[in-house]
Amino acid sequence: MATIIAEVYDAFRSASAEEREARNAAQALSESLAPHEDIQNLKGDLDKLGERIDKLDDRVASLAVVVKTQTWMLGLVVLVVVVPQLVTWFST
Repeated sequence: MATIIAEVYDAFRSASAEEREARNAAQALSESLAPHEDIQNLKGDLDKLGERIDKLDDRVASLAVVVKTQTWMLGLVVLVVVVPQLVTWFST
């Protein structure tokens, strides 16, 4: 069954259109507006997707801080443990 916009149908009827013509016109208008509703739904979905991407950006930034910290920690371990060992190996 076709969807019609009741307000449009009522407006056509109050403008002295016959019932069948008013129904057909309201149905045609409803069908022509359907793609616009789809576009609005897509815009809403894109907004939600943008919010999710922003949250992911924040998470990636926090992971970058963790990786940077761990890199410094590994560098200190190499400096404290590995370098003295290398010095003893090459000094003999």
